[in-house]
Amino acid sequence: AKGVACYFYLANHVKTRSDLRLVGSCLTVGLLIEGLIACAQAITGSSLGLEVFGERQEEDLVTIELMYTEILRVGGTIGHPNGLGRYLAVVLPVAFLLTLRACRMGWLMRVAAVVAAVSGAIALVLTLSRAGWISAAAAFAVLVTWLLSQRQLRRGAGQAVVVLAVIGVILACFAPLIMSRWFESGAG
Repeated sequence: AKGVACYFYLANHVKTRSDLRLVGSCLTVGLLIEGLIACAQAITGSSLGLEVFGERQEEDLVTIELMYTEILRVGGTIGHPNGLGRYLAVVLPVAFLLTLRACRMGWLMRVAAVVAAVSGAIALVLTLSRAGWISAAAAFAVLVTWLLSQRQLRRGAGQAVVVLAVIGVILACFAPLIMSRWFESGAG
């Protein structure tokens, strides 16, 4: 219900390009914060005390046994890893698009969009949410197809290649974890 209400609000109130830039900027800043919180959760192995905001209690944290070790599946402020994966799959393409279009928004927004895309990609991997991974891949495929059909990719091709290369390096760094999640994990 919240998502539908938000959609109708945005559909009825976003009228100009500056309104659209504001919404994209807010989503990117939210992604940046969520990505950094999720990375901090993975480093510390705890919820960071976010249960006061309605997140799951410390004893309810989702862990999974992979590669003979127990790994925390991060949930950010959303609480559950699959919920965070859904959120990241929706917002990551927006940040990626802003890395291409941020030249009109200034250097600060460009840096924020790149850092948000990188931290969001790391957070998406750390959720260990296979559905989130598949959703993000589908969203990026649709976005790149749309950009190619609009011939929009030429303008920001350099930035797009850099961001995709960084995301590729992130995936390569986490390849053993990703592969074990796909092929070894069946329970839970």
